[in-house]
Amino acid sequence: MQTAVLLAMMALVLPLAVPAAATAPSTSPRDMDLLHVSLSDLQAGSPEVMEAIRSAVTNVGVFAVVGSSSPGVQEAALREYAKCVSGAAMELGHDSQTVVLADTTRRTTVATATNASQAIPFSEKVSATCPSFVGASAALREGVDDTAHAYAAALDALAGGLGESYAAHVAEGESLEHFHLFTRDLPPVDDKALHMHSDMGLFIVMTPAGFVELSTGEAAAAAAGQPHGLYLELPSGEVVRPALQSDSLLVMNGEGSHVWVESPLGEQLSVPRHEVDFPHIEGVGRVWFGRMVLPKRSALLQQQKTGDESTLMTFNEYRNQMFNVFHNGSAEAKMGVGCHPTQASGRFLQRHLLVEHAEADSCNSTQIYCWLSCMEIPDGCTADTVECQNSETRALWVPEDSHCMNCAPVCLTDGSVTGGSGGGMTDMNTFNVDVTPTPTPTPAVDSAVPATVIPLAAIISLAATLLAALLPVY
Repeated sequence: MQTAVLLAMMALVLPLAVPAAATAPSTSPRDMDLLHVSLSDLQAGSPEVMEAIRSAVTNVGVFAVVGSSSPGVQEAALREYAKCVSGAAMELGHDSQTVVLADTTRRTTVATATNASQAIPFSEKVSATCPSFVGASAALREGVDDTAHAYAAALDALAGGLGESYAAHVAEGESLEHFHLFTRDLPPVDDKALHMHSDMGLFIVMTPAGFVELSTGEAAAAAAGQPHGLYLELPSGEVVRPALQSDSLLVMNGEGSHVWVESPLGEQLSVPRHEVDFPHIEGVGRVWFGRMVLPKRSALLQQQKTGDESTLMTFNEYRNQMFNVFHNGSAEAKMGVGCHPTQASGRFLQRHLLVEHAEADSCNSTQIYCWLSCMEIPDGCTADTVECQNSETRALWVPEDSHCMNCAPVCLTDGSVTGGSGGGMTDMNTFNVDVTPTPTPTPAVDSAVPATVIPLAAIISLAATLLAALLPVY
């Protein structure tokens, strides 16, 4: 297999769409206790635990897992990451990326992936430059992997063994993994670093954010007691601040759980919108890690299921079409590459990225499908004038750039650009990682899918999620 682009798609997310029209709540959000379960209890799956999980993922779309790794593992990995990029960002070159978000926050990202249950190593440059970080991250990545498999198995149990297996998607598909460090020299010009968005992956597993002294990489005493900065929007529209235990992992559903998985759970799973901010404390950074789980290559687009399944688009075909259109299509075709797959199938030349509610439940009539997420259309824009655009390069968003740190909806008027704000996961087209796993038999379940060798950016290009800080996701 070939060297591939990795950071070219973050949002999976992980995390992280940035609608310009989002506004801060009129009152301070209340704290909300999330369901916390131990990894061992999640894996055991007692009736009581399964019922609690069902309630959490259908009513809120989020819960937390504790005991996925030894105490201190998360803190050590995040601390070493902050030390790595604070002191060696220039040395890492294209193996990391720093972008400026809408509120002047800088986000520095290093990425890797898990492919068909095999953890992909960090690049040689990252491994050589930051060996302490690479070593400390191994246990965290393992705990996140265990949590992803356990949640997928729980979803299968909740579905009563009917429909597709979520566990198969986790075992056979790809996942994006991102470490983020947020820094800020001046007080923010916006009230949020990342505005309300939902992710387009199956789900994301992520750490609560930590705060570090940028000069030392150690835990920031000045940030003690500060909120972690994650806010959730409940189905009622209320915005809350989830209460998270230290060393817990947050599990959050993505839009892809509806789009690419045939399951009786399907639309029952809640997909929460979420946003991120963090306090301005001089010399302090916010650090985070998340993994966006994507569908397996043979996944079928559920909203197309009206007849012969042999004619349905697979996730593999979708990403290949995105890749081919981006590299070989006309300029007009490239404008449509970012469309939701229900639009992309047979309508690649459609110009606008707006996803109509009648065609896809992922985005409603006031949203645009941008950077693999549903983002609010800015005030003053219409379906005829809104586009998803990279605010630095002015290029329209395409899945090849799926993790676009500074992509957002903008109003296009006579070729000019108005409105919009920075955001997204990352827009890196030159992040090279050896994604060739140790030789192993190809999973039989995907043997019928053409083994097309394409950049990992295309393989992962439906992320949701993004991550809202990866993940964004967050």
